[in-house]
Amino acid sequence: MQKIEILKLQNTEDTRNSVTAIFVDAYYKDLCIFSKNKEVLNAAFKNSFLLDHFYGAYLGAKLAGIYALTDEKERCIRIVKKDFIKSFGFIKGTLIAMALKSEFEHPLTLQEEGFFIEAVAVAEKFQGQGVGKAMMQHAITVSPYLELDVTDANIRAKQLYEKIGFRTFKEVAEKHFKKAKGFTKRYYMQYRRSK
Repeated sequence: MQKIEILKLQNTEDTRNSVTAIFVDAYYKDLCIFSKNKEVLNAAFKNSFLLDHFYGAYLGAKLAGIYALTDEKERCIRIVKKDFIKSFGFIKGTLIAMALKSEFEHPLTLQEEGFFIEAVAVAEKFQGQGVGKAMMQHAITVSPYLELDVTDANIRAKQLYEKIGFRTFKEVAEKHFKKAKGFTKRYYMQYRRSK
């Protein structure tokens, strides 16, 4: 098996394109309610990622996965409304941007000082090769305290987080658009490095 290397991402055009493609690929099941065309989704999201927060998992020279560490000051995705309007038209683009802003930009409140893990994504062709596990093992070396959330639709990810040492501290039922979102509950999990 090829060695997986985790590196802080550089803010370049190539990196931005790769991050966008991986994110859209990994979350396509959720994003396809806006468009079935991945190129349209890529164009809409391309400028939304604040790459200073991102780490990448590399298999050789290929970016195989991404994750971000954020805090209470700034999240890792900032929706660029004009890009959504350009991709989807004025009305649809505005509505999508508003919905995604509330999802991706609402402030976080952590239980303790540390980081929140978000935008965890593995490129489809690299899934099942230990990339997600390598990224989470890296994250726990960066900070002694971490939080994340995962939905009940992603049980494999929840099981992986539990194997790494994350524990659920809160469950929240989804109130709106459960069927469209594809999940009914979010699990909020935390990791504390033992001293």
